[in-house]
Formats: sequence, C-alpha cells, structure tokens
Amino acid sequence: MESHRSILEYFLLTNGGEVEYSTLIPHLSPEEVKIAVAEINKETEKTGRKAVMGDTRVSLIYSNEIHENFSKEEQQTSQPLTPSLRETLACIVYAGPCSASHIESLRGINSRASIKELIRRGYITLLENELYSISLEGLESLNISSPEEAPDYANLRPLMKMEEQV
Repeated sequence: MESHRSILEYFLLTNGGEVEYSTLIPHLSPEEVKIAVAEINKETEKTGRKAVMGDTRVSLIYSNEIHENFSKEEQQTSQPLTPSLRETLACIVYAGPCSASHIESLRGINSRASIKELIRRGYITLLENELYSISLEGLESLNISSPEEAPDYANLRPLMKMEEQV
C-alpha cells in the first residue's frame, strides 16, 4: 500500500500543485492528509518544497530561497502584467499582507494561478503565516517604494481590510 505522503504527492503533482480536499477524501482521511503534509514538510530544507493546508485545499509551494535563486533578469524578461495579474497585485498592495482566500473574496474569482505567477516573477512573497505580501520587485514594478504611495491608499486600505474581517 502506498504511503500517505506518496498519495498526496501524486495528487499535488498531477493537479498543478494544488488539490481540493474533496479529491483526497476517497483516498485519505483528514487525519492522514495532515500526516502526509507533515511528512512532506519534514524535508522542506532539503527539497525546498512545502505543503500548505488551506481552507479547501492543499497546495505545494516552494521556499522563498528557491525563488530568490532565479535571477532578477529572468523574472523581468517575463511578459507584461495581464489585467488579472495587475488586479491581484493591487489587492495585495492595498489589503496585504493577506490570505489567498481574501484575495479571491476581493476579486470574486479563483486567483491561485495569478498568485503563483506573481510569486514566480518575484512580485509577491509568501510569509510564514500563509499571507501574501508585496516584494521590493513588486513595488518597483509599480514605480512606488512602499504600499502607502499607491494611489488613494489612505481611503482604499480600510475598505480592503474591512472585508477580510467580515
């Protein structure tokens, strides 16, 4: 019989790094999912991978050190930000640090792909508490040096944060 870790890794790798709990339940109990996540995370230092349990899914992420190894030049040769990426980045600027579920609540759509792309480009970082924050590269891409310099920040920030508390 396959180990809990192997089953979870299979689903994570065949589903683009994220898998809904509903997909795992026929194969693993909620307790077995927690065990598998812990097993994956034991080797984070060696592999650079970390499994993160969210509200409805498990995600496989890579440590910030892995992302930092990509040269700034590689990150900046990426195509311009799409409207979806700009909108996601704006949510993080005004509401950040914030969770993926809060970003999705603000945008009204699944934002996981946009979040992953912004991490890949080095524009946002994942903090230890599973919150996303804008990076220096992200600020530079917007031609600002701090989130407070974003247009109408003082008026929009309370509105963006208020929805998170509801």
